[in-house]
Amino acid sequence: MKFIAIGELMLRLSPPNYEKIVTTHDFIVNYGGAEANVAVSLANLGVDSTFFTVLPNTDLGKSTINYLKANDVHTSTLSRQTEEWVCITLRKVLP
Repeated sequence: MKFIAIGELMLRLSPPNYEKIVTTHDFIVNYGGAEANVAVSLANLGVDSTFFTVLPNTDLGKSTINYLKANDVHTSTLSRQTEEWVCITLRKVLP
C-alpha cells in the first residue's frame, strides 16, 4: 500500500517542565500537522508514505525534512521556496 499526504507542516514550541511561555528561555520543538502526523504514523507502521508540501529553503525547512526522513517519509516531492516562513505554534500549558 502507498499513502500520499498533502498539507502543511507545523513547528510547535512547548516550554519544558510545564513552565509558562513568558518565563522560559527554552522550548521543546515538535513537528506536526494533521497530514504530516498521519504520514509519519503510517510510515512507522511500514506503509510507503510520501508527503507533499512547500517549505522554506532555510535551516528550519531542512530540519523539517530531516524529521520526515528520520521517520521514513519520502520527501523528494517537497517544494522549497526562498521565502523564510514556517508555521509555528506555541503550546500553552494550563495549570
